Amino acid sequence: MQHQLDITFFRRKKLPIILQNELSECGLACLAMIGHYWGIEFSLRELREKYPFTLRGASLKNIINIATDLKFNSRPVRLEMEAIKHLTCPCILHWDLDHFVVLKKIKGNKLYIHDPAIGKVKIKWSEASKHFTGVALEIYPATTFKPEKSSSKISTKSVVGKIIGLKKGLVKLFLLGIMIQICMLISPLYLQWIVDDVIAVNDTNLLTVLGIGFILLTLLRTSIETLRDWFISIFSIQLNYKWRGNVFNHILNLPLEWFQKRSLADIISKFHSIQEIQDGITNKVVSSLIDGILVVTTFVMMFLYSKALALFSFLAIIFYLILRWVSFDAQKNIISEYIINKAQQESHFLESIRGMQSIRLYNHQIERSINWMNLSVKEINTGLRMEKFSLSMGFANKIIFGLDRIIVIWVATLLILENNFSIGMLFAFISYKEQFSGRIISLIDKISDILMLKIHVERLADIVLTLPEDNSETNSIFEKNTIHDVTIKLENISYQYSQNEPMILDNINLTIPMGQCLAITGASGCGKTTLLKIILGLLTPTRGEVFIGGIPLSTINKNSYRKLIATVMQEDHLFTGTIAENISFFQASPDFNEIEKCAIDASIHEEIKYMPMGYNTLIGEIGTGISGGQKQRILLARSLYRNPQILALDEATSHLDVPNEIAVNNAMKKYHFTKLVIAHRPETINAADRIIVLNKGRIISDELNKHGENAASEALD
Repeated sequence: MQHQLDITFFRRKKLPIILQNELSECGLACLAMIGHYWGIEFSLRELREKYPFTLRGASLKNIINIATDLKFNSRPVRLEMEAIKHLTCPCILHWDLDHFVVLKKIKGNKLYIHDPAIGKVKIKWSEASKHFTGVALEIYPATTFKPEKSSSKISTKSVVGKIIGLKKGLVKLFLLGIMIQICMLISPLYLQWIVDDVIAVNDTNLLTVLGIGFILLTLLRTSIETLRDWFISIFSIQLNYKWRGNVFNHILNLPLEWFQKRSLADIISKFHSIQEIQDGITNKVVSSLIDGILVVTTFVMMFLYSKALALFSFLAIIFYLILRWVSFDAQKNIISEYIINKAQQESHFLESIRGMQSIRLYNHQIERSINWMNLSVKEINTGLRMEKFSLSMGFANKIIFGLDRIIVIWVATLLILENNFSIGMLFAFISYKEQFSGRIISLIDKISDILMLKIHVERLADIVLTLPEDNSETNSIFEKNTIHDVTIKLENISYQYSQNEPMILDNINLTIPMGQCLAITGASGCGKTTLLKIILGLLTPTRGEVFIGGIPLSTINKNSYRKLIATVMQEDHLFTGTIAENISFFQASPDFNEIEKCAIDASIHEEIKYMPMGYNTLIGEIGTGISGGQKQRILLARSLYRNPQILALDEATSHLDVPNEIAVNNAMKKYHFTKLVIAHRPETINAADRIIVLNKGRIISDELNKHGENAASEALD
């Protein structure tokens, strides 16, 4: 224990709040928080890459194993609620049966919790007992522990990436801002010269010159300000368009697993962080630089007029700066909590819309409404706390600088009475002081806002710093219609979601000749869909290699490979548009004859023909007005329209009646491409040339189809 004290004695320990990005990484986020507390400042992203988890999340054993790897000792404890006060904090608590949180401290009858799902929480003892499951984990440094710094800190530059015209635009904004500030610096001299040099000596000629000169200066300043505002509008729109386009394109190329571990509303919320960061770059960063220059210049002018008066204003600024610095963490926590609460409310709303049929059938409208209103109240209350904080800062601002103004005028008047200051100089000094105070307040507030952007930068980093699927141009490129051999070969394929999970597939060896129709069957959860996704390049095997035409799939450009394949997967969607657009997948110049031919082969043409708008009937993911069987056949027509060399079907006819399924299977026989079919129904299995059966991740049967009535039942047995 003495070694532990030596490590941390001279370091101020602080428990940060680290929010989970994936739905199942609460345990890893808790470990990251405690790691930061003791000096291991790895980001959650780095820990996630080193210790990946499945959607099922981490068990207590997983957390202990990772903690041990990070040179921590762990002590799991089973205890009653009353014994929590004896735990060494910070520690991890098992919460709500399926969640982990960090207990920071206990004060009075309240527990201070860092919840990776929602942020900082203060919860009463009685309320905590409803959530605590009786399991805790104390974590503390081992004797071999050494503090470590993160090698890859997230920066705004790494999140923004390369945007053409960004630097050039910022330079233009800066130059326009400087020109405006020069005009503002000259403006206070007008009143001083009028009072001291015109009125005092009755010089009308000078009055005329000053009047005309400052009219021209005002016109120039107004013109430049208008030009700057217009440029900001255009620049912001262009920047937003380019940046959002870059990020959206990046999202479309992220690995499939990334989407499976995040909620839709959370992804949308992170994408919208672009707007906040972009506003900070175009408005706050450039303005802060200009404000900083003006602050220095105006203070020098004030100092030249009167050192004493300048000192009073400077002390007021110091006091306001300390106030903002002390309250910074509180403001950051409120903003983080608001973003999370808003995302949770929107997630609940989207889930309710998508699951409306289930809600109606189970009569759960009232429950969903109450839950949504509770989430909305949390969002509103956090918003009110933000507004309260803003009003408090505004109140302090007015008090500090109101008193400052009174004291400055008081002291300046005494200087005038002592003939050490002129009235014109007072007017000019007050004008410079107002500029100085206004600009430095603006500078402090903008710097605070820029630092707050770290919240949005970290959220957006979860998107832009995740590596996209490998589509390197150095990999083998498949050109459609030039590949003559798409024989699929799997050698020693094994797959597991993470190191701590069991094998989903275990040492699979399989060769699928070109043109063969292969049926893959087996009990639910035996690895059928996982095997298909590995062949399609959606998942990377833990061990082994997939070969396409003798070429390792890992060396093939994924985009070019997928030009050869078409699929109907369980998770496939229709998109908002016409039936024809969905079949052609919104091709710019679709072949309508081919659309109709594919619809006929998918046994959906006759039903489309009798719809009021035919192939121009509008459909979409929600409110399609079509049955599950019709949706599957439209998806099948879409896959046929692609004219693939490999067709993968995952329960693609599960919603069809027997006559339609037989019609589809018969139509498919005239296509000579490779067909990979996951099925349970005998009609689909009997249509295959070959049947393999999976059980617990292994192939237990691999036979050519006898084309007899009992082939499917024998395979299933």
